[in-house]
Amino acid sequence: MLPTTLYERFLHAALDGDLPTLDTCGANALLMVDGCPQAPAWWRTLAASQRAVAVLARHEGGALASVLLTGPADTDGNLVTLLLHCRLMAAQGRVTTCHVQHRTHVSLPHAVYRFIAGVNAGDAGDALAAFDGDALVNDQLRDYNGHAAIAGWLRDELLADRVHFGIADIVRRNDNIVVTAHLDGTFDKRGLPEPLVVTLYCSLHAQRIAQLIVLQKAAA
Repeated sequence: MLPTTLYERFLHAALDGDLPTLDTCGANALLMVDGCPQAPAWWRTLAASQRAVAVLARHEGGALASVLLTGPADTDGNLVTLLLHCRLMAAQGRVTTCHVQHRTHVSLPHAVYRFIAGVNAGDAGDALAAFDGDALVNDQLRDYNGHAAIAGWLRDELLADRVHFGIADIVRRNDNIVVTAHLDGTFDKRGLPEPLVVTLYCSLHAQRIAQLIVLQKAAA
């Protein structure tokens, strides 16, 4: 895992109701949700069995972060998911404001979540288990066919560089899921755009990923 930032610590503490940590990073931060002020207790209304927090972009004095909240899977293997976009500002080492600007509800297949969460946790076995045995991965126009090839791709291209997907957007159309993610890691970033944004085009079969296409988005 990459080191956590002030913004990630603040969001985790707010979601957990962790007052000691919140005291050190922004207990008095102004919380705005869709333009309306909210009490800190608002965070506690966001029940979830799992969550992921990621800083998507940094700017002078602040950052844009995402919070992915997931509930238990239904009988079809889908997770009820809430994606928040939070714009945070900080001063003197503390978060001063947090604007929750965008909320997206989506039914996310467990296999897609398992792949992303497995990569982010550095768990090759869990990430690989998200794929069908005959799955195809195409990463920047390079093909990896079947579990053995995909296992090598996970090991050499993702886990070796501690790649982390910060979820920015999720769109679902039946069994096709498009995930926009900000990519971070220990890989050489010289010549790459900041932030580095990729799109994951996932197609499912029998509740597992049958095809994954990874493409880098052109810089704006």
